[in-house]
Amino acid sequence: MGAPGFRPAFDGLPAAFHGRPVRVTAKETAATWPMIVTPGGDVLTLSTPHPYPEPRPAPDWSGDLPAAYGPALAAVRAAEAADRIPEAAALAETLAKQAETDHGPLHPHTVSILTLRAWLALRADGAWAAEALIETAQRRIAAHAPPDETARLTHNAHATWRMIAREDPDYARDLTARLLSILTGDDRRTADVLRLSPDVAGT
Repeated sequence: MGAPGFRPAFDGLPAAFHGRPVRVTAKETAATWPMIVTPGGDVLTLSTPHPYPEPRPAPDWSGDLPAAYGPALAAVRAAEAADRIPEAAALAETLAKQAETDHGPLHPHTVSILTLRAWLALRADGAWAAEALIETAQRRIAAHAPPDETARLTHNAHATWRMIAREDPDYARDLTARLLSILTGDDRRTADVLRLSPDVAGT
């Protein structure tokens, strides 16, 4: 190596694979050469190192919701305080959809509102609660949300599913695969679900 015109043997392969130029750093014991390699194998040696993007800040799971959501959140809380729990859960679901449109499905604002909706759904209706709890736990796992509340959601999802399994086995069976997806690492609850769902246990 040693000369700025050094050309590695794999020159164009990564670039050709991606269909665009790629950044490469050729290294020797005492020196490095930042390069741009084109899909055709041409190499441009740079005079300065490749820039690296700043790491993204960790999501803030403790922050307040945007002020624009204040009226809708107040309506949720008012319905909850008046013991109109199904209405409060429905309002929270509408607000969660708005947050997803504004910020994306895994943003802390969206996931926090989904979590509120799940707890309200648990108080409102067992069947809908199971779906809401499972969906919210799946979303929290994907978003790397704080695990303590995620664990509470998964435990409640399992307990709610068990009640449904006694009353509506077919519906419970439809939920089983999704429930198992949030019980990864929870061997006791996973075993319980498989015991009560022989269809799934045999797959």
